[in-house]
Amino acid sequence: MPVSTTRKPRGIHRGPGKRQISEAEKNKWLFMRKTQLMSVAEWDDPENFKHLPKPKKLIGNEATEIVWPYAVLLQNQLSVHPLTKSIYCFYFQYSFSPEGKQRNTLARNFARECLVPITFHNPQCYIESEMLLDYGEVPFLILHCLDENSVVIPIVEGATLQAGINAVMEMRRSARDLSSASETTPVNSAKSCRDTQKYTKKDLAADVQQITEVIGDSVVNPSEVWRTYHDRPLQNAFLKVNYQWFGEARQEREQHLACYQWPWDEEEVQKPIISNRATKITMALNQTPRDLPERLRLPKPARGLKYTNSQLDSKSHSFARHADNRAFSNGSRWGAPRRSGSN
Repeated sequence: MPVSTTRKPRGIHRGPGKRQISEAEKNKWLFMRKTQLMSVAEWDDPENFKHLPKPKKLIGNEATEIVWPYAVLLQNQLSVHPLTKSIYCFYFQYSFSPEGKQRNTLARNFARECLVPITFHNPQCYIESEMLLDYGEVPFLILHCLDENSVVIPIVEGATLQAGINAVMEMRRSARDLSSASETTPVNSAKSCRDTQKYTKKDLAADVQQITEVIGDSVVNPSEVWRTYHDRPLQNAFLKVNYQWFGEARQEREQHLACYQWPWDEEEVQKPIISNRATKITMALNQTPRDLPERLRLPKPARGLKYTNSQLDSKSHSFARHADNRAFSNGSRWGAPRRSGSN
């Protein structure tokens, strides 16, 4: 019987916990499944993002778990005030009225398509969305500022901006008079004068941007809050971004921008940094040292008979010198057949 096997006896006497498939069978099945998925054009390899922190697994927070194409993020350049700490979006699964269903659909689309671009282009802002498994007519947003204040904003067609500004004024009433801010900021939404059916997620994102501008411009101690902003770590580390043809490095993605800074001193003579994506593999191949042998000799553990100096194995030693020590190597009882030519 071989010393190590890949398949164990699966009798009922083996006890609980011993009847699962073996490790080799599991690896075979996973390889087959991964090969099947790789044939699908829409599949992204999760192994590339294994080192990233995982976002919260909430119902409705699936937008933070998928792989986002970089082109889609570039098309949706949504900005908020730099002093915005986090944005939480809550919407309901069911509603009693068609108006409530429309609002929940609007909030769901905003959470799916706008929150991830917001945190991608504003790294200090953390985003999270959740679908409440209950009946509700008015979804809502919770905006947190870096000065430890927050406002709750209902999502209503044409009245989101007004409700948000009123909430900010109520919050800042004891700290600062917002008369000037309310005069400069339009208190009517972009789509309030039109039909409420035309209120889309882009309009909601614009209203959220204006509300965050009002919150950020009305902080009491801006210097301390800006210090907190500079000390705040990046909040979008959990995002999975597929930089399709733009390049993984920031320098490759910024090739189309004009660079006015020379990265080395003029006295030194250095080669310029090659960042052309078309010749990256060629440069890597040309930098291979020539002193490597044609075939690398990696130390392999010898499989087979272990030679010792004891007198008990002298008969086996003399037999192994004349006979083939790879006899019966293809007829393995428990595992897959072993090839006689392999080490």
